[in-house]
Amino acid sequence: MNLSKILVFLTATLLLFASSSCNKILDMHPQDKLQDEEIYTSIRNYEQAVLGVYAELQTEYNILIGSIFADEAKLANDNMGVNGYASNLHRWNYASDDDVLLMAWKNAYASIYKINLLLNNSERVQRSGSAEEAKLNHLVAELKALRSFIHFGLHQIYGDFNPGVGNYTVPYVTTVDIHQKPPKLPTAEFYTQAEQDIVEALASGTGQSDLGRFSDDAIHAYAARFYLYQKKYKEAIKHATPLITKYKLAEGAHYATLWQDIRNTEVILAFKRNNNNEIRPNTLWRNYGSGKTLFHPSHKILNYLEQEEGERYALFEEDEEEAPIGKYPGNTYADNLNDVKAFRVSELYLILAEAYFFENRPTESSDMLAALQQARGIDSPTTVASIDNILGERFAELCFEGHRYFDLKRLGRTLERDPEDLALTTDKKQLLPTDPNYRLPIPFKETQINPDLKW
Repeated sequence: MNLSKILVFLTATLLLFASSSCNKILDMHPQDKLQDEEIYTSIRNYEQAVLGVYAELQTEYNILIGSIFADEAKLANDNMGVNGYASNLHRWNYASDDDVLLMAWKNAYASIYKINLLLNNSERVQRSGSAEEAKLNHLVAELKALRSFIHFGLHQIYGDFNPGVGNYTVPYVTTVDIHQKPPKLPTAEFYTQAEQDIVEALASGTGQSDLGRFSDDAIHAYAARFYLYQKKYKEAIKHATPLITKYKLAEGAHYATLWQDIRNTEVILAFKRNNNNEIRPNTLWRNYGSGKTLFHPSHKILNYLEQEEGERYALFEEDEEEAPIGKYPGNTYADNLNDVKAFRVSELYLILAEAYFFENRPTESSDMLAALQQARGIDSPTTVASIDNILGERFAELCFEGHRYFDLKRLGRTLERDPEDLALTTDKKQLLPTDPNYRLPIPFKETQINPDLKW
């Protein structure tokens, strides 16, 4: 990782004091500590800096890559030119200097650097009394959950998921040494460090109930996903089970209003977005400045959803030309603005279905699938637990939320598109797990500076 490059990037960005009543901002300078001492003069100011991390976090890159690299999306005609947006990634003919790969890397490590600055300086925060001490502990726990979550997002894009010998992933960074050039990390060691932050965050608790921030429930939801990737199914079940009792699935018309930010039914964590955010989930599929559509849902996903004739297909009904991507259609006030649904309880049903299946508990696995499909208005729910049925349900339920490529990758499945979803007839229809382009590379600019990041 090229920390000096990231710090140049940080210098040009601002850590917002994310409060409507406070307009002060903090410049992120290329030094090993925050320059504005005011951050540490009160718990309130420290919390505003924590909110600034949320304000600049761009999880949309995982949504984009997880969706377009597999079989959910097809290129729109507007997006097939020389300068097409993420078109090379979609067509599997990208290079390691692809802009999307670089920006995903830079933004994530910039956010991690800010988190580490705040964590490493947390003892400097002025506080008085047990209530403020507890509040500081909660904020530290929140930052550790964020640090683990952001690293895991990088791991999804660039890493080997199997913790076996010879498999590597991205560096897990906990320091603010601007001169360090950490090497790629063995996957098993990465999981150990990421898990430590999860465990410590849950031990202290975040005391948070804001839907836009990491609550303890959100950490449990993240932990369930985290352990599923490692095939630690008992741990995934432990973290997911209480959440499906506490959070209800959106049913009927409530499912559509969920995506319009009218209701928050079944949402566990949603990162807030406003017009100051450079990218938002809506902007991944359409350029609102030019009016150009960038991606459509693939025929493959539309055909799958049409067969079930439930609430999910209603989001993607075709217009006169091409079907729109119906998730994140905008809210009541703006058609280009939605919050990012980082965790929904429906994902927890699917995590439990998969974990129960591999734990040889097929009845419980089937129950999870049936409950979710019933909520989505499907008349003939799946009754047989199989990994293909579970993956099919994840395909339908989680499309355009950044899961599909990573699901196939973690299970070693071939990426396969329908012929009518190819941009050109000469494009590849399949990408095997053994293909060099199946695994996305760490950006070329980073490996130039730090050769230890090369695979």
